[in-house]
Amino acid sequence: YKNETADEYLLINTSSTDANMTLHATVIVNNSHMDLGWDYVYVSAENAWNETDGVRRMAYYHAGMAEGWATAERIWQVWLANNYSVGDKEATWIQDHIGFMKHNIVNKTDDPFWNKVGDLFALMEGIAEGFSASNISDAAHNLTAHDIFLLNFGNEYGDVQMHCNSSNAKSIMKETLSTRQHCSALVKHLPQDIFFSHDTWSNYNTMLRQYKTYAMETIVTMSGFAGMIAS
Repeated sequence: YKNETADEYLLINTSSTDANMTLHATVIVNNSHMDLGWDYVYVSAENAWNETDGVRRMAYYHAGMAEGWATAERIWQVWLANNYSVGDKEATWIQDHIGFMKHNIVNKTDDPFWNKVGDLFALMEGIAEGFSASNISDAAHNLTAHDIFLLNFGNEYGDVQMHCNSSNAKSIMKETLSTRQHCSALVKHLPQDIFFSHDTWSNYNTMLRQYKTYAMETIVTMSGFAGMIAS
């Protein structure tokens, strides 16, 4: 919410507001993982449909704040389960990559693609801000916006590793193709909709799953993880 009187944003665990509060984002969380195998998360933002870039961008940021705050404990568990560590070469490449994307977000405001990338960056930065505002965040439990990006970038990290260590790329690729093939997918197209089904074959560290809905300009429902904005 935004307290209009004090001109400040507040994260509040409630379904009611008062006259001085303007709702900016909502997150609904059912921490049902231990009972059902999934947490259920619904994230929405007022003004996410707005055609004005700055207004829409802030809506994504507010949605991320709400999500990061409400799911902070699970985000931390996912972070620990994946044991993220990045080599020096890879860290430099990723930092340059982030710089490239941010440059285009700022300088290509008329490009729909980079506008959307900017929205998603705002969502991740909001998640980091919400995590920092949560009860779990302290010196021993600290995640930055860069960490949240790494969490979302994890599936691409293997390609960056091969690029930064090209002399070993062939052997790494051979091992990956021979031992790590997994997952099944089904796509069903209907006259007014399209459905995707994905069956994951993976390691135990990927079992902290969320069934997540983002209600922004469009509604996207997917299987995913805490702190991650894509399936």
